[in-house]
Amino acid sequence: MPSRRSRRVYTCQWFVVSKRDVQITRSDTLRPMAIFDLGPIRFVVEHRAVGADGGPTLRVCDQSGGRELLRFDCFAKNPHWHVDPSGNEVIQKIETVGSPIDWTLSELRGGLSALLARAEFTAELPGGYDSVLDAVEDALRNPPTN
Repeated sequence: MPSRRSRRVYTCQWFVVSKRDVQITRSDTLRPMAIFDLGPIRFVVEHRAVGADGGPTLRVCDQSGGRELLRFDCFAKNPHWHVDPSGNEVIQKIETVGSPIDWTLSELRGGLSALLARAEFTAELPGGYDSVLDAVEDALRNPPTN
């Protein structure tokens, strides 16, 4: 059963450095973030330690306002994902016997537009975004060493 949080709108904030941006690290972020643009959305990959859990996180944000639309926390102990339509965040457990990263990428490759629609985001995506998702996958699987 998904859990709900309401009236909290998350935003993605970043500083542009190059095509592959680095954000100032937050207290729960272990590594600098990698950022990948795809038309009206931005993918933000970070590697976090949250309490006794942690792992890679993928945020999908609206480029125009920075609102976090989707977040996939591919944590070792409690992997889950968030969808945030109009500030009414819904959190669902990632139910998989395999890797939560594999599950996340499968969901994105098979239905990114449908997931964004659940977050009430209707802007049209450019076609042929496999190369962007390949870069996102590489960043999820390979944390930066610095």
